[in-house]
Amino acid sequence: MKYTRKVVLTLVAFAVTLSVFAQDIHFSQFYMSPLNLNPAMTGVMNCKNRFIANYRNQWAGALQANAYNTYSMSYDQKTPIGREDYFGIGGTLWSDVAGESRFGTTQGRLSLLQ
Repeated sequence: MKYTRKVVLTLVAFAVTLSVFAQDIHFSQFYMSPLNLNPAMTGVMNCKNRFIANYRNQWAGALQANAYNTYSMSYDQKTPIGREDYFGIGGTLWSDVAGESRFGTTQGRLSLLQ
């Protein structure tokens, strides 16, 4: 009975750790990266095209060459449909490199909005 309980708890703990993501991107001025903030903001702007590039270097004073670096680029545009409506299409690419181990993630996302 105790052995079965340990096995079940171990399997549950293992399954939980498979779905945990410990690293996500952070920008000081997060509102300047609207597609990372909320993909539903694709095409929500006062112009037709928007290109945004963000960079953050965190802990550079303490870690020097091993600082945490985050890069993000996004592009979106809106295409008019009729008189009042529009269709938004955009994409985001970001990369994050952390510390001395140089552990990093890179992701790209496509967003569509009508």
